[in-house]
Amino acid sequence: KRKENKKMEKGGRSGSNGSTHGKALVINGGCSAPPPSSMSTLAWNYRGLGNRRTIHALEKIVSSKDPNFIFLMKTKLVLSKMVGIKEGLNRTQGMVVPSKGRSEGLALLWKKELKVDVQSYSDSHIDAIIGQGEDGLQWRLTGFYGNPETSKREESWLLLKWLSSLNSLPWVCLGDFNELMNGGEKEGGKARLVKQMENFCEVINACNLRDLGYTG
Repeated sequence: KRKENKKMEKGGRSGSNGSTHGKALVINGGCSAPPPSSMSTLAWNYRGLGNRRTIHALEKIVSSKDPNFIFLMKTKLVLSKMVGIKEGLNRTQGMVVPSKGRSEGLALLWKKELKVDVQSYSDSHIDAIIGQGEDGLQWRLTGFYGNPETSKREESWLLLKWLSSLNSLPWVCLGDFNELMNGGEKEGGKARLVKQMENFCEVINACNLRDLGYTG
């Protein structure tokens, strides 16, 4: 069993709360920056939403936890197939990066009352600015999926560094980075190379991110 899904923040306190199947990283803000109001997020590497049992499991979790944001990875679905899933989750607002063939696919969904402005996206990420409240406070939310191929992992870290450089808003980055920060995050199976974990930790430090942990 791997525990690679993470949620991280940059710069002080987290902008999310509640049920998160993943790891989150947070960036920017500092002690003087007020954190966003409490919000819940759900990040899940579903490895395919093509069967009814998987979709039902997702709908059950969303109904129980009612997250503000849902980030799905490896949906393996084209855009038209995601329409029904969004409706079933009562999350018609969102950004979908369709799969290519029978691989990958991302989706970031949110409640309709939220103000979300998607800034950029790729096969590996969806980056958005969240507007909040009458005072106009803003923060960033990025759904991130690290390349599962070890030989291409450096491409993911370069992307993360680029995203880090874009602005100074408080930033929550969540998803499946496909890497570990330490051996204690992995249960069973082949041990992860220390150098791989060190490289991941180095990019986290370079982006001024910190691990918030996860539940699930």
